[in-house]
Amino acid sequence: MTSSIQAFSDMNPSPRAVLDLDPADLDPATDAVTVHQLSKWGDQPVRSFERKALAGGLVVTDYEIPVGVPVTYRVEQFDAAGAPLGFALALAAQVDVPVGKYVVQDPFAPANAVILDGRPGTAKTLTTTRDMQIYQAGKNTIGLASAQRSFLKDVPFVFAADTAEQSDMIGAILDSDVILIRAHPRSRLPGTLYAAVAQMDQIAVDDYLVDDGDDWSFNAQQVSRPALAVIVALISYDLFKQYVADTTAGTYDDAKTIWATYLSALRTPPTSN
Repeated sequence: MTSSIQAFSDMNPSPRAVLDLDPADLDPATDAVTVHQLSKWGDQPVRSFERKALAGGLVVTDYEIPVGVPVTYRVEQFDAAGAPLGFALALAAQVDVPVGKYVVQDPFAPANAVILDGRPGTAKTLTTTRDMQIYQAGKNTIGLASAQRSFLKDVPFVFAADTAEQSDMIGAILDSDVILIRAHPRSRLPGTLYAAVAQMDQIAVDDYLVDDGDDWSFNAQQVSRPALAVIVALISYDLFKQYVADTTAGTYDDAKTIWATYLSALRTPPTSN
């Protein structure tokens, strides 16, 4: 096989790119790789895939791919001693989200994600600041400002959670120290907005007389992309174990009849449903 990439715009659990890396496409001395995501917003490593052991191949899922724009993935190679061997491959993908919808997720727990409509006023004002000093010299007044602007501050969001399940999910996501919001480029937001939220308002819709939905309102403070790896994996050992137990006698040999290798298990994992 050759290295490949697939793009998924659905919410299972969120828009994502899946790369299947074939060692034959890399330097033969490659022992570990870092997978880089390149977009109009720059270059960042795919979470949990920095200096990752290559073994017999690697399946990489990027749950933080910006939406609505082309994204290219490149593979940085390292030998067994950790010395760089340069870059290989350039795999392109694009995922899409309708204008006016926002994917909100926990970057450390990929299963925690929801797509919601933004109410009027959502992300309407994008505020940044910079340090400035004002000086008066005789009759002249001079302003001296730093060249660096701050990250976004107090970005207003009002999301419509149409069901109790959606409301529960965004509530769980907001429990995280950092959340991730992705939206169509017409929102004017960065492709991946990492944000901290100190206060959130859960607003009942129709006083619960018509539906179980809520509006969730908060101001988001943009923060730097956290470097932590995924803490709660979407595909866990327990999920494989339960799947084998549900479909067979549940032994290791049964698992081997379903997946010939660890890599094949990653390529066709059981669903979490």
